[in-house]
Amino acid sequence: MHFKTITKPDLQTFIESLTAAKYISYSIEHALEMALVKKNLTGRDHALMSSLAVYCQTVQLRNPYILNRFIRYLEKYYANLPPSSTVQMIGLLGLLNFELENRKRFWQMTEAFLNARFILLEADEILHVSLTCAFINKYFPKCTSRIFSTEFVDKINAQNGSTVAARLKDQLYLLDTAMSLDCPTMHKRSVALPQSNKSRQNDNSDKIGKLLGRIEEHLSKFCEAKGLRLSKQVSLRYLPPELYSIDALAHKRDEQPLKIVDLPLQGKNESTAILVLLPSHYCWNSAKLIGHQAMKVRHLRKLGFRVMLLDYRYLQSCERYPSELALYFKSHYDSAFAALL
Repeated sequence: MHFKTITKPDLQTFIESLTAAKYISYSIEHALEMALVKKNLTGRDHALMSSLAVYCQTVQLRNPYILNRFIRYLEKYYANLPPSSTVQMIGLLGLLNFELENRKRFWQMTEAFLNARFILLEADEILHVSLTCAFINKYFPKCTSRIFSTEFVDKINAQNGSTVAARLKDQLYLLDTAMSLDCPTMHKRSVALPQSNKSRQNDNSDKIGKLLGRIEEHLSKFCEAKGLRLSKQVSLRYLPPELYSIDALAHKRDEQPLKIVDLPLQGKNESTAILVLLPSHYCWNSAKLIGHQAMKVRHLRKLGFRVMLLDYRYLQSCERYPSELALYFKSHYDSAFAALL
């Protein structure tokens, strides 16, 4: 298949097949770039662009050229696109932690889209755009004031009992938490939020917990040398556990082992949140974290934690080599301090 001459319908079909297979490679990434260079895209090509957005989200492909192509496409055609296509493409930027610089026009477009289409959009579409933009620390005051209104919350409550309603409630709590941490002066919620499933844990906690169990002796020894105690799988009181659970916490030695930490912290930057990063926490072929993981790190720092990031695959590769683990812990513990400077 020659990507320079492929027709738009055939390109869309091929992208959808890649999505179904969850397949990504260097050659595919380059070929998609070249296809976009050669194609004269118009507003009628929204199905092709939506399929590409779904693909990039599925394989977590954070390609600057492709993502900037989405931005230019939206800036030019958003007013004439199906709302679902616009939602898909805007959300992709936050999901892949693609921070936009000098893109005032794009954010004005996004805000105008949300304000104009708010009544027409489904609740999950509104929350998807708002939450994914929150991942990259972007908020829209008029839209969020309408989200945290009795009318919008009642719309979610009306779906009580469905899996969709449970997901919407989780998203609403997460957006509320994000705004409270990132822009507390702007966020003045007066409406009570619907009950969320706060007991739900991170789906990866068992996998990470087993690895931490295998290296616990070495990590505890490292913490003790720093005058600290190690606690595993710690939750932050009142914050959504599916995002804000901490894999391990290095805290004062004179404190008891912790399972729940009360906020606000008594001493800022005295405790170190240790996060183990799985391959799925990164964008493909990149050291860049995906959107919600980047937001988690940002928020933990705002809450007063140092944040120590450890790579799951590296820990696996050297879990039987104490000296390598010790050097790795030291390097990343020092990085947690450096991030405060």
